[in-house]
Amino acid sequence: MRRLFILIIVLTAIVCFSGCVSWRHSSGAPLSRADEFDCDQKCGYYDTRQNAIGVALCVDSCLRSKGYYTVRD
Repeated sequence: MRRLFILIIVLTAIVCFSGCVSWRHSSGAPLSRADEFDCDQKCGYYDTRQNAIGVALCVDSCLRSKGYYTVRD
């Protein structure tokens, strides 16, 4: 029973983290490296002391403020 529970948890985690998403500009252009680097720098992406969830939320809002949106591939 315990093995089944662990297997279900592992499979759920794999499914949740396997989605493919790309960023597109409102004009349809893909995310530029300059905009990605700018948002990463502003949000502390390269700082090892930062919280991963906080950085992810910050990068998401930064890219959305630049006119980008997510598209499932």
